Amino acid sequence: MPGGYDTEGNLTTDPGEIEKTWRVLPMGYWKGSGLSIALDLIATVLSDGNSVRTIGTFGDEVGLTQIMIAIDPAKFNTTELTDQIVNEIVNDVQLSEPEKEGGKVYYPARNPWPA
Repeated sequence: MPGGYDTEGNLTTDPGEIEKTWRVLPMGYWKGSGLSIALDLIATVLSDGNSVRTIGTFGDEVGLTQIMIAIDPAKFNTTELTDQIVNEIVNDVQLSEPEKEGGKVYYPARNPWPA
């Protein structure tokens, strides 16, 4: 799967070529990019810190803005309902068409290998 663009503007999996252009594809494509922008906005506004845009002007990667958000799902749903929602979404993801015939679809989890 491509990770970015080479110097000729073509998608590539070669990290050396991607480093030359700094044209990296966002993790998760448009969803990952959108989430990254939203989190950058939240972190910058809440901390009055440096956004991703300004960090790149320092020469070094310093002055990073970080924020931790803790959400307690028990404030919104019962444990059983939360587990049901999570299981339904994971099951749906696993029913996706795998990259290769006969392959499996994986998802992020504490145990990275689905049962």
